[in-house]
Amino acid sequence: MVSPPGPRAIGAAAFLLALLGVGVFIWAQAAKVSRSAQDFPDGIAMVCADQSCGEAFTSSLAEIAKIRATDDDAPIPCPECGKAAVRATVCPECGASSPASRFRATPERPACPHCGKPLPKLIDSD
Repeated sequence: MVSPPGPRAIGAAAFLLALLGVGVFIWAQAAKVSRSAQDFPDGIAMVCADQSCGEAFTSSLAEIAKIRATDDDAPIPCPECGKAAVRATVCPECGASSPASRFRATPERPACPHCGKPLPKLIDSD
């Protein structure tokens, strides 16, 4: 006759299942960042929200994930002054970076706030 497993065996099995769960979670998070990295191989264009600084920079998805590991709303700091930065759009004509919100301010085709050239259409809506 086979005896039922003791409390020590049940505890060890629970520990192994928990360890497996943590491993699957870590693997899923790494795969998620990896898929996103394919969409943004050069990183995300950012610009300091403080207009007196205005530093434009690129932040990798790994850097953003590290900053937001404990708080999804944590601001991305400017490497120059340390204040919060916002997502930027880079003009393909002049190369200037501006907060993405400035490019979407009007319903008509957005233009670069620096050179005035219209941005190319990303999606054909016709």
